[in-house]
Amino acid sequence: MPFPDLAALVAHARAVVVGDTGLAHLATALGTPSVVLFGPVSPRLWGPPDSPLHRVLWHPGAGDPGDPRPGDAHGDRPDERLLRITPAEVADAVAALPARAGFRPPWTDTRGRVGAAAGSGTGP
Repeated sequence: MPFPDLAALVAHARAVVVGDTGLAHLATALGTPSVVLFGPVSPRLWGPPDSPLHRVLWHPGAGDPGDPRPGDAHGDRPDERLLRITPAEVADAVAALPARAGFRPPWTDTRGRVGAAAGSGTGP
């Protein structure tokens, strides 16, 4: 996907759920609420700023707290810390994100009706 299209998609999202990647940084830069999943690298190195807009999910092992890079970010298998994050935990983190001021999903019209293009006069 071309970067301008990706940036527009992230900018208009209600929220993003991403791994510890460049998309997480893009969401932070654009002010898009995010849930960021961390595995082999501690969020203290590259995590989003402390803000209600962003949630960090990370489950270090017993020997990990002092090591900012306890795993292999380029390993050939998913990191055990990442695998400890559950789908329910992710869903709860997304639900806890604040609503975006003035956010209107792009598939709704100006009144919030689903399936109508803004100003088109079509839809329910």
